[in-house]
Amino acid sequence: MHTNQNLHATGEKCKDGEPGFVACMRQRHEHVTLSKEKKCGDEFLIDWESMPPSLHPSGGELEGSREVNKKQQVQALMNAILPMVDAIFEANGVDPIHIVDIGAGSGHVGLVVAWMRPSSCRVTLLERKEYACRQGKRRALEAGLANVEIANTSLHTFCDLRNCNEEGSTSAIGPSAIPFQLAISLHSCGVLTDAALEMCLHHQAAFCFSPCCYGQTASNDALRPHMPRSIALRSVRNAEMPEEWKTMKKGKKKLFKGSEKAKPFNLVARSADCTSAVDGDDSFVHTRNFAIAKRCMQIVDADRICWMAEHGYSGEVSSLLPLKVSPKNNLIIGIPRDMHSGSCDIVNSDVPSLALSASALENRNAEEGEKELERFRIRGAQEKWKQQFQASLKET
Repeated sequence: MHTNQNLHATGEKCKDGEPGFVACMRQRHEHVTLSKEKKCGDEFLIDWESMPPSLHPSGGELEGSREVNKKQQVQALMNAILPMVDAIFEANGVDPIHIVDIGAGSGHVGLVVAWMRPSSCRVTLLERKEYACRQGKRRALEAGLANVEIANTSLHTFCDLRNCNEEGSTSAIGPSAIPFQLAISLHSCGVLTDAALEMCLHHQAAFCFSPCCYGQTASNDALRPHMPRSIALRSVRNAEMPEEWKTMKKGKKKLFKGSEKAKPFNLVARSADCTSAVDGDDSFVHTRNFAIAKRCMQIVDADRICWMAEHGYSGEVSSLLPLKVSPKNNLIIGIPRDMHSGSCDIVNSDVPSLALSASALENRNAEEGEKELERFRIRGAQEKWKQQFQASLKET
């Protein structure tokens, strides 16, 4: 894996007509992004035929093309996750390592890892939605998996984040945080990826994430002013937006509102979500939109990897293959440089919790929104019942 060597080099060489901050982003991206994808052995291939039916994507209520795509996504992740599991388990000794599947849903990834490495790991499915947790528990029981736990809670609760609901306070990870050695995630949305990186840093745990919803980092009021986070890309933070960039659109909508102070890196983050196919192309992979979005995804993830490298990690930006398995097909992988010690008790207490606090706030707002939607549904049902009741009175 790449290290942070030369990440802070100055004097970027600009291509013709290229702003200096663009050269900075391009060079950092090229430094940590794999130029050639690795090939994995047969020991990491999923034998779907011998796997219990409940562990198939169809066991999690996916059908048709969604099931096919999910199988490809899970296999692509296994090619990266399983070598890490084997290496960490070997360094850890005889005890199974603890893996946390963040935003696990019904367990499409975590359950397969638990099934393929039953003696090497125990897996916690961390998921906020109750229905998905019930599905994950059912699937694990039907498959007879004894090395799976369900955590129906949010990330900030799982890591015992303190003071995250108090304005003006400094959040900190509390003593009840549950230790683990590896965090994994398929399509962790926006700030959740950055929050998960902070949690990994606290526990000195390795990570393998496929991020999603990059534009959310540019929309989050708490995190946006601090993006990009790495020292390697910090010169980009206050760069002026070129005039021609300000008119860029996603569909018919401008990427930035007129009242919003646009910053180049924020535009890059939002542009990473412009992956939809256009002009009747057979596949989004071959569109110009995707080519631009892919580069933007790599730049945002390069910043994440650089930030972790500055905190003692080795890491790289890779891809889920084949690329067509998902428009969001980036993969970020990292491991602490001193993880060879095999200890799960290493804790870094001086960890920034900016993204964790931002994620906690997003969760609270989402829960309030869900409650409002539930109240709206109940009011609608009551109104419908009232109308039906009044109609029945007229008939009598």
